[in-house]
This record gives sequence, structure tokens and C-alpha cells, in this order.
Amino acid sequence: MPYTVKDNPNPKKFISWGAGLQSTCLGVMVILGMLPKVDGIIFADPGWEHPYTYKTVDFYTKYFTENGLLVDIVSVGTSIKDFNWVNSPPFFYTTGAPITRQCTSYYKIQPIRQAMRRLCGLSASNTGRTLKKSAYCYMGISYDEAQRMRDSDRNWIAYEYPLVDMKWTRKTCTKLFVDNNLPIPMKSSCMVCPYHKKKEWALIKNTYPEEWDELIKFDEKIRDASPRMRARYTNAHCYLWKGTIPLKDVDFSEIDTDKEIEDICDAGYCFI
Repeated sequence: MPYTVKDNPNPKKFISWGAGLQSTCLGVMVILGMLPKVDGIIFADPGWEHPYTYKTVDFYTKYFTENGLLVDIVSVGTSIKDFNWVNSPPFFYTTGAPITRQCTSYYKIQPIRQAMRRLCGLSASNTGRTLKKSAYCYMGISYDEAQRMRDSDRNWIAYEYPLVDMKWTRKTCTKLFVDNNLPIPMKSSCMVCPYHKKKEWALIKNTYPEEWDELIKFDEKIRDASPRMRARYTNAHCYLWKGTIPLKDVDFSEIDTDKEIEDICDAGYCFI
């Protein structure tokens, strides 16, 4: 897309909302006057978030709306549980390595960017000349996770990290909710995210048995991998569990001490 050399003199401001602790904190800070007003807070629904995440979305959609903050909930129109191998999560392959992560762009980044273009009055097709920095997007990354910051790869969007600028940590964010008698959001992530740790899988199994049954079926559905993988490797298999065994056979009684696998959906990473 061609850009003019000038910045937009009247940019719009948005919050990329994952319904987790930090991004929800940004919305609350706007309501409380701790951050400048924004033109909207945007949540991209992949169709199968954690049940608690949907409760958070329901509560804070009402809270934000009642306090004058526009909430825009968007999606690609299909659920991640009905994925195809072109937009799949990073399932673990037979070798133990994750396959290429393709879900983030399809279910999160693209819908949020399309919403920002719509709210900015820009063409949905990404054609035509666009002023630089037509949209500023607040990202929910806190000071203790500043290494996750990055610049936008689109000239019409500029990312800002208010929590990093203010040196707010996850602990500081939590205190804001407590001080204002508001429910504290949990870490948000898709139900089928392979980066769940044992305690997160165990929480789903013990608290949401119907969801767990669906996950077991989903895990079995991905076992044969994609046709392309099967064409290259005779014993190609995919798993939700990093140990490359069926999810139903995992022993969740042991503490997960694996520091190498990081849930990079947390703290807004998925929404950049």
C-alpha cells in the first residue's frame, strides 16, 4: 500500500483488547482518566476462548460501554475449532517441535486491523494512499514484559505501550482492579493453544468437563496432521500436548517445570 510522507494530523486511538489482565487494565485506566480517551477497544474472538475469558468480555463490555468507551467485538466469522491447516495453531509435531504458528494473524491480528481501518474511515481493501500513523494502538504489555514490545509493520499504525512507559507491572495492574473493586481478569488464551502449561490444562479438565471432552476430541482430530505433512513423512502426527502423547493420557498430577515453552498469547503478544 502506498503511503503519503506525512503523519495523519487527526489520528484515531484504540486499545487492542485480549480480555487479559494488562489489556483490560488499559481500558479501566481510560475510564478512570489515567490515560487519554480512545476511539474504541477492540476484541477479536477466535470462537473458542477460555470460558472465563468470555465472562470477562461480558462484564467489561458492559462496564466500558456504560462509561462511554466503544467496544468493538470482531471475528473472521468462523471458530478456531473449525480451523484448516492454513491457519492452524502451533500444534506439536511428532518430533516434539511446534509447527508454524498461523492462527495469530488469521484470528487476531487481521480482524483487529480491519476494525481499526473501518473505525478510521479507511478502505477495507488496504488500497489507496493512506497517511502515516492514522491509528495509534495501545498494547497491553506491562513493564515486567517489556521485551515483548515491537514496532508496527504497517506505516498507518503506531503501537504504544502505556504500561511500559509508566513502569506498571502485572502486580500494579492487579492493584488497580482491587482498589476499584473490579474483577481481576485471568490470563486469556484460546482453549486449543498448545502453549498451555500443565496447571492450565488441569484447570480446564477439573473445572469445565464438557470443554475438556471437546478438547480430547479435537486432539484426536489433529492426530493425522495435514495432507502435506503426511505426504512428506509417513508417521506424521500432531498433538496439543508438548510431550507428543494424546491429551487424555497426560498425567496432570506433576508440577510443570518446563521453562522453554512460553505462552506467548499472554500479555497482548497475540494481538500485535
